[in-house]
Amino acid sequence: MLSVWGGTGPTIVALEESGHAVMLIARIGAMLPMLSSATGQVFAAFMEHPAVLASVESEWMSAAPARRRQILGRHDDVQALLAAVRSACFAEVQDQVQSGIHGFSAPVFSHKGKLAAAVTLITRSGADSQRKARQLTQEVGRRSAVLSQELGHIGKVA
Repeated sequence: MLSVWGGTGPTIVALEESGHAVMLIARIGAMLPMLSSATGQVFAAFMEHPAVLASVESEWMSAAPARRRQILGRHDDVQALLAAVRSACFAEVQDQVQSGIHGFSAPVFSHKGKLAAAVTLITRSGADSQRKARQLTQEVGRRSAVLSQELGHIGKVA
């Protein structure tokens, strides 16, 4: 899946469907949440724009305490979560946007070093996706690096 910023959130602009049974309720043109999707976390971590901050704050403020804990996982707060995404240069979210879905996302940078898009791989959640998480993360990272290079980015991507 390829997403770009659509004014108020990450918007899916390309989607390659798998031959495997992955039931995803997302379509081209759909907007993704900022904190509870891997794609949104990439935008929140790497895109400096007032609309990004507003979208993050809106999602956070509307989330119930249990939902906030689920979003943060092992992190203490939103800033720690986003710092971890920046440090790893990828985001991983499981069973948050949709039950049964495990998402892996990495940033695509422009020739100016700015976030241009996010590449996201979606798979079924469970033991198999957890076992393959490192491999899937590396594959998404490679794809985002290739796209970044094609856009003229010469800095370190992952």
